[in-house]
Amino acid sequence: MAKLLAGVLVLTLSSTAYANTISFTVGVPLEMTLVVGLPTYIPAAIINTGDAPIDFGCAYVSCGGLQAFTAGFSGIPLSGGASGIAAYRDQFIGVYLEPNERFDFYAGLPATFLGGNTLLTYSFDITDGVNTWETTTFFATVTAGAQTAFSALTFQGRRPVPDHGSAWWIAGALLLAHGILPRRRAGPDAT
Repeated sequence: MAKLLAGVLVLTLSSTAYANTISFTVGVPLEMTLVVGLPTYIPAAIINTGDAPIDFGCAYVSCGGLQAFTAGFSGIPLSGGASGIAAYRDQFIGVYLEPNERFDFYAGLPATFLGGNTLLTYSFDITDGVNTWETTTFFATVTAGAQTAFSALTFQGRRPVPDHGSAWWIAGALLLAHGILPRRRAGPDAT
């Protein structure tokens, strides 16, 4: 049982320490004019606002990297967005951001605008398979036009992330409180 608790403690400390080191802001245009039927690459950027580097590595959780993904890219009549998920994530392969360093990428690859004026919702997340760091949700106005145009990028920081390490401490305390771990007994048959 002591080995189990030691393992939980090490996992908790490593998870919590890593979760608290990633801090970033993401920028997307909040006004877009898109040409109907034209494949579109929507510009975006991430800036490391933390004190430690952000290393995406292989850019996929399955190979040990940090994986970037859009948690929401809805409200706009686009086609082909889902087929670009791998290409979207591949932009982050080998990206290593020092503190205050910026990386420009495309939010969705490529998407064809099908027409109509609408409001686009978009958020950007990073995960290591255990922790997820999220930005706030962006709302962008999209209109149809004769030429593709984007406003300047508007940056928002990431949302606070629940401290997954606290859950381990709470679970440990509950185990102790509910007698899963041995307790000392008073009296003549005490063990």
